[in-house]
Amino acid sequence: MKRKLAAMLLALCLMTGMTATAFAQGDPAAEPAGAPPAPQETTVEFESPDVFIDIGEEQKLNVKVTPEVAPEEIQWKSDNEDIVTVDQEGKIHGVAGGEANVSAEVNGVKAEILVVVCVPVSYTADTFTDLDQDKILQNLNKILGPMEVDSLSLKAKMAANGQSMMLSHQIINKAIELQYAVNATLLKSDGKEAYRWSFNTDLDGTPSLTAAVDLAVDIHNADQDQALARLFKGGKGLVIDAKQQGAYPAGTELCFANEMFGDATLSLYKMENGNAVKKGEVKAYEGVEAYLRLSTGGVYVLSDLTEEEILANAQAPETIFTAEDLKNNKQAILDSLANTEEPVVCIMFTAADKAAVMPADVIEAAQANGKQLAAALQNEDGSIYMWLFNAYGQTTQQKAMDVKLYASFTDVSADAEMQALLGREAKAVRIDLAHEGALPQGTVVAFPALSVFADGQTVYLYELKDGKLVGAGADGAPAKSLIEQGVAVYETTHCSSYIMTDVAQISGAAGETAGPSAASPQTGDAQASMMLWVVVAVLALAGAGTAALAKRR
Repeated sequence: MKRKLAAMLLALCLMTGMTATAFAQGDPAAEPAGAPPAPQETTVEFESPDVFIDIGEEQKLNVKVTPEVAPEEIQWKSDNEDIVTVDQEGKIHGVAGGEANVSAEVNGVKAEILVVVCVPVSYTADTFTDLDQDKILQNLNKILGPMEVDSLSLKAKMAANGQSMMLSHQIINKAIELQYAVNATLLKSDGKEAYRWSFNTDLDGTPSLTAAVDLAVDIHNADQDQALARLFKGGKGLVIDAKQQGAYPAGTELCFANEMFGDATLSLYKMENGNAVKKGEVKAYEGVEAYLRLSTGGVYVLSDLTEEEILANAQAPETIFTAEDLKNNKQAILDSLANTEEPVVCIMFTAADKAAVMPADVIEAAQANGKQLAAALQNEDGSIYMWLFNAYGQTTQQKAMDVKLYASFTDVSADAEMQALLGREAKAVRIDLAHEGALPQGTVVAFPALSVFADGQTVYLYELKDGKLVGAGADGAPAKSLIEQGVAVYETTHCSSYIMTDVAQISGAAGETAGPSAASPQTGDAQASMMLWVVVAVLALAGAGTAALAKRR
């Protein structure tokens, strides 16, 4: 009986213990009616993603707190008050460029938002001189940290006539310090991109510049430069004349359109003491911009020629000379006529060379070696007129004479006396040659059309003799020519005053035979061949020669 009673008491005690434990653990089924609810978990969330503001700008941050609390219970903080400050109402203020995390905390629960304070890093102006470099530097100095950008961008039209465009070294150094690249895009006058500089492209440079960097670059074909046209003859050459004096910062690239080469592996040469020194190879692709990695300024040439081909060109005799060469080093011209494999040797004169003379011995050397000898003179209006001695490249031993080369050209279309001689209103240019009398056999002259005649127009030449117009061609007919590349070409045997006009026939003008003729009976279609050489020479001289002559002076 006692054992049975003890077992019942033990079971009762166990049940009593389990019920107490249930109440202690908060079991809802065991809780008494009317007990208070358990505390709700606190959450803090910002209502927007990252925030971007400008320096000096203020903005209220919105934060959602669950359960709701009084605003003063939210603790606000910025982890970098040099960039962003925040008050206890959640209003942020941009102090300097960079990034900072702003936090809101309630009951030990915290949320953060990234605030980026922006400083302008992209600048556009009409011309380079319009860029406010002081303002750009001031803004860069306001950047104290990253702004989710990695470059400074500048864009403006190039300075006229190849003038220098100096970009402050302080701007570049500060950008490098910030680990920014600097992209400076220079535009042509029509607004199209000419080229683009990129500095610190590896984003790991060291600020080291002590002077401004000249962004001016002259990009042109090698055949537009006298010396380079000779070195890069027989191939393609693109001249990149970077005007910078001294070094560029590390990671400097020059980018420009690839309009010459298509898909090709090219050599990059730098001109040093008149020699083309190879600096490396560049891959070019059709329709894709070309990039050059440059360390210093200077004259570079991108070409498809090899070093051996350029050296062979350099060792070939010179064929383009100046009036100074003729005066001070005539033997070099005579040697060229004797040794060059080129069919034409050219001597260039300027508008100031009114007393220019082609010596007889130089003409005789051209004849003796079967070479054409071109003398190109620049007219007062910038146009080119030419003499071509031994025009057909024949080898002869004829005696020549000194030839005065100067000529003047006057538009006489509105001259009443000239209209009377022509018999009607007509376009006309008067040509007065300084030389008097006979000319060496095979002499051709190329007269400029000025602005009177257009390419493709037929013009006729008359000699002005004793106040009358006499046909200057065979049998007294006017010599006929076609304006090509801005010139009309005639073969002549003596010098006088001439009228070039669009009038094909003048009553009473025929009957005498004057000097010029439009063709030579010696070579059949020699006129076409001769015209080709003249046009080629005129184009070369008007472009490369005149520019090179100006540089040499």
